[in-house]
Amino acid sequence: MSAAALVVAAASPALARLPLPEDVQADQRLTAIQHAIEDDAAANWSAGLTSVALLPYAARRLLAGGEDGAAPRVGLLRPVRLAVAAPPARLDWRHHADNGGGSAPGSSRRNFVTPPKSQGRVCGSCWAFAVTGALESYFLRTGGAESEADFSEQAVLSCSGAGGCKGGNRPDASEYLRSVGAPPDEDFPYEEREAPCSPAEGWEQRVQRIGGFRSVSRKLADIKGALYRYGPLTTRLTVYEDFVHFKGGGVYVHVPAGAAAAKNPVDRLVRQVFKDFFRKLDQPLGRHAVLIIGYDDDEKAFIIKNSWDPTWGEDGYGRVAYSQMRNSVRFGEETLAFTTPEEGPELTVAAPEDGEAVGGPVKVSGAVSKPSDLEFKLGDAPYERISETRVDGDWSLDLGELSPGRHEISLRARDDTGGRSETSRRFVVETPPAADETGP
Repeated sequence: MSAAALVVAAASPALARLPLPEDVQADQRLTAIQHAIEDDAAANWSAGLTSVALLPYAARRLLAGGEDGAAPRVGLLRPVRLAVAAPPARLDWRHHADNGGGSAPGSSRRNFVTPPKSQGRVCGSCWAFAVTGALESYFLRTGGAESEADFSEQAVLSCSGAGGCKGGNRPDASEYLRSVGAPPDEDFPYEEREAPCSPAEGWEQRVQRIGGFRSVSRKLADIKGALYRYGPLTTRLTVYEDFVHFKGGGVYVHVPAGAAAAKNPVDRLVRQVFKDFFRKLDQPLGRHAVLIIGYDDDEKAFIIKNSWDPTWGEDGYGRVAYSQMRNSVRFGEETLAFTTPEEGPELTVAAPEDGEAVGGPVKVSGAVSKPSDLEFKLGDAPYERISETRVDGDWSLDLGELSPGRHEISLRARDDTGGRSETSRRFVVETPPAADETGP
């Protein structure tokens, strides 16, 4: 809308009641938010036109309002309060020490976070993306391969009964992941709608489950402790227009964009004419679910993974200030941790016996108490999978001819809830007798 048109609108109450065109709305929102950031000493982040920011108001509300507020059907345990002794000052599960430590110097580091995905533009399914992202991190933390850590949000959306495209309930979705599980994404790709529950045939045999889940109290120390102990956590926050425009460059803090000072006469005129439009900038759009993947005490911020595509934040990730737990954003509401079972599958080796001397081709055999992924390594070699399918009951492994001397084989099993067990066996390969060169 041109400056001349705004003057006309100001002079005509009838025209002033007309809505601003969508492109003008987006520009005016962004300008107001940028002015609010400039005026707020605590704000140091950048605002921009993300793909979500360019959507109409109803669509923005839909994507930001994916938590429907309904009471969960499942009964949650009392919130767990975890005070971890001397937790690290920073933690990022994208670059985490493989030994489970937060920042152990010299430790090998792995990525336990799958890349951000997009829930699309017409489905408020953030709740399904948040719990599926937590499931994928759980799978990686319990020994799953990175190449297989892609599970179906559509299965959670369509089959769990926990919600739909107008919002959902993460505790009920988490219970579904505990009792049923989600199959690989290729079994039921995301359709951005409330499709019938129809994954590929045989999907029940390919699901990944969690061992359990706990509610985490909304206290900074408890969320940090649970994040350190259990890995990435699902949570929610109240979303305003400024969060929709977050482009990174700093740590998000909510700014009152509707009350920001206008910087030039045209902006002041627009504010006078379209008061209702600017009043909406400081009204919540809804409650939105995200995944907490880390924190940084130096920045006093959590690190999150969102589900709005890479144009939002820093390639789909963002940082949210600890202070947003104590204001109207209410970051950290209904935080959930996915927990492993108390015990993994029972894994035993029957032969060879510990320290036994063997000759010829070596065969190792034993049993596992429940369907499990079974892997082995010989000495310091990398782990290899014994079978491409889950092993249930007796198992055997042919190692072939090995060099004479002492050997150790290490084995580990992971069941479909992430329960893990490990064992090892030492044995000696005998030196074959020398051939009698003189003959009989």
